[in-house]
Amino acid sequence: MEVSKRMEMLERKSSIDTEPMTLHFDQIENAREEAICVIKTKTFQEAMDIFTKETQDSLKAREENREKYANKKNDDDDEEERLVFLSPHGWDIASAPF
Repeated sequence: MEVSKRMEMLERKSSIDTEPMTLHFDQIENAREEAICVIKTKTFQEAMDIFTKETQDSLKAREENREKYANKKNDDDDEEERLVFLSPHGWDIASAPF
């Protein structure tokens, strides 16, 4: 397989494609107007919930991932598995990188 075909298979994206899009001035103005409308028509708590919903969801998801990782780490903490790993007879010598 030639190099150009390999490169096409990788389907690399430029770093600029992964950057967040910049808002145009009219979009910023529209967002300001919508925010003022929310502040004028909602209670303080409702407005805070609207403005911070994504942040709260992200924080919840992050905490859930941390808990899953912690639980998995505790589940994998089996004494026998550690002893097999520490024993040279449990190693796969043929595939060792050294």
